Amino acid sequence: MRPIALFALAGAAAVSAVSPTGLRLFRSDGSSPTLTPHRGYSGVPRAIALGILIVGLAGVAVMQVAPAVAGAPGPDSNPGVVATVRTIVLALAVVIMGLLARGDRVREAGWLIYPLLVASGLKVLLEDFRQSEAATLFVALVVYGTALIVGPRLASR
Repeated sequence: MRPIALFALAGAAAVSAVSPTGLRLFRSDGSSPTLTPHRGYSGVPRAIALGILIVGLAGVAVMQVAPAVAGAPGPDSNPGVVATVRTIVLALAVVIMGLLARGDRVREAGWLIYPLLVASGLKVLLEDFRQSEAATLFVALVVYGTALIVGPRLASR
């Protein structure tokens, strides 16, 4: 992995760690320039950084795990196993977002659960069904179904 990619992941982690609820912005209605709390869209940059961080970490996890499980890239590798590893990593990302959204500290993680589930579902439909054999497809569907149930349930508590 290149150093610039690690630097980008570290930057996304740093931005994700900043709490937007502590922001104080000036009023825009022309009244006195006192500082007042404004919670409108202050969490959007944090959600974007958190999304970049989770996708980057998922990519790193796939790069580390897939070659060990599916074999070296080439004619001997199994693309169905690699597709299942990607599904497992995305499902773990959903569960991690659910755990982070549990408290009020990272409420933006809850915003990312359903987009991750939709992306995972599209990935299962477009990649796993096409490339996987029956056993790896079964594992991918079980893991995705578990993420569908567990991720939102963790976030709601």
